[in-house]
Amino acid sequence: MLYRGVEVLCDELMLAWVPPSLYQDLMQQGYARAGHYLPGGSTHENGLFPWERAVITSSSFPHEGRLLLGAVGGGRELPGLLDLGFHVTAFEPNDVLVAGAQHLASTLHGAQVHQGSYADLIRAIHDGDGPLAEALSGPPFDGIILGWGSLTHVIDEQERRELLTALRILAPTAPVLISFFLRSDKPNQGNSERLRHWLRPWLDRAGAPYRPEPGVLVDPRFGFVYAFTEKEIYDLAFSCGYRVELLKPCDFPHALLVPIDPPTT
Repeated sequence: MLYRGVEVLCDELMLAWVPPSLYQDLMQQGYARAGHYLPGGSTHENGLFPWERAVITSSSFPHEGRLLLGAVGGGRELPGLLDLGFHVTAFEPNDVLVAGAQHLASTLHGAQVHQGSYADLIRAIHDGDGPLAEALSGPPFDGIILGWGSLTHVIDEQERRELLTALRILAPTAPVLISFFLRSDKPNQGNSERLRHWLRPWLDRAGAPYRPEPGVLVDPRFGFVYAFTEKEIYDLAFSCGYRVELLKPCDFPHALLVPIDPPTT
């Protein structure tokens, strides 16, 4: 109990004093140390997770064609997706992880890995330039996967909408597989949450410059993350022209978004 209280205090201090402009840098530093995501690492060796394979082989997802894979990490998904018959264009922002994924792709047929972020993807689609512009050209993508848990690192709501809207423009008929941290729609009444509510007024009085929105959490491995409610996933999808074909909180929370109709943009 005492240990958990210290954890909550540390989390609240970070949320109160770390500027959001540093969130991405902290995340990249965390992933650069995560060797288990690289080829030969314990996470990488899992290949496609069962829940990923179940969605990708379902009737709601194309069974062949050109696939866009964002935040590919060290390339864990690549062999499994190629075995299923896809041609994969992937990208990853982290210097360490993208080097591992690119080395792996060089040994495979049908996969290309580029260095770039979700912000670079948005830039490429709207402005036609940046490090991903050439990679995203060519025939339309038949399916899109936002890599394992990566949407959870897009903390700003407007940036999430910009990302999905850009994907809708890029691939107007492609379903999108997303995965994320999930929190309950109901208020948490546990001891940790009560401690947070007690601490925050004191932090405000101490001059804390930041008060992140509900859902922003501290992950000890990768810095700051966002945990969604199910309603937020439905609202995000609908606002960007998608419907939620499935949403499963089990295993690792994930959803398949399917375009509602051709975009007007």
